[in-house]
Amino acid sequence: MPYAKPSRSYLASIKDWKIRSMVAGYIEARMLFKSFRLDGKNKKLIPFEELRQICDLLYEVREHHQLLFRRPQDPTGQASVVKLSPGAAESDFLSNVALLFHKVLMARELRYVLDHFSSDAATSTPSFDALRDSLEEIDRLFDVSSVINLIHAHRDNAILIAYLIEDSFRISKVLQVNGEELLLKMTEAATPEKAFMIAARYYIESGWYDKTCEMLKRVLKVNPEQIEAGQLLDRYSKIPTLQS
Repeated sequence: MPYAKPSRSYLASIKDWKIRSMVAGYIEARMLFKSFRLDGKNKKLIPFEELRQICDLLYEVREHHQLLFRRPQDPTGQASVVKLSPGAAESDFLSNVALLFHKVLMARELRYVLDHFSSDAATSTPSFDALRDSLEEIDRLFDVSSVINLIHAHRDNAILIAYLIEDSFRISKVLQVNGEELLLKMTEAATPEKAFMIAARYYIESGWYDKTCEMLKRVLKVNPEQIEAGQLLDRYSKIPTLQS
């Protein structure tokens, strides 16, 4: 049986989840890399296993992107017509991810050489110096602006907004931005009330009523006079949920 190509309607239906996965994967990769930066005092370098995990994360991000979007250089033929057309933010993000994946892959193999084929005095070998230089270059290539621009380009993505709220502390730390300010720019609002309501409605549609109530309480903390939030909280706080 021939493989069935995904339809444009299917890709449109999964786009919000895929964008959320791309952002989350990039942030996870950057966080993992930052936690194992070169320790100049102890001469410790990021282990092979962590470099492999970062490679896997970036590869998945790239695959999510290539499932959704056609490449700019591809002809608009039968094979690519169902894919979505990337904007500048999506194209710049993929370019950064692809380059990072290539550089991390090279660093991973240098780490393997150090672990298995170099002398005990690893810090004096050319492989050590090459790996150190590669890690410094990767550090520069983890471009915060590319992922922030991708987030801004998908300001109407409720799944992405919910993720940014749920993981706001880590996102703020990794991207070095104020999480609340990021939400305000996405929703073009003066307070996070609008973002919280968007997330609450998304949780209602998903049947996650515990999360719905938590988010509605955040809305009411910002604006105690929010009538809709109060009514929804009263309704969904009484509904049993299977959510763990």
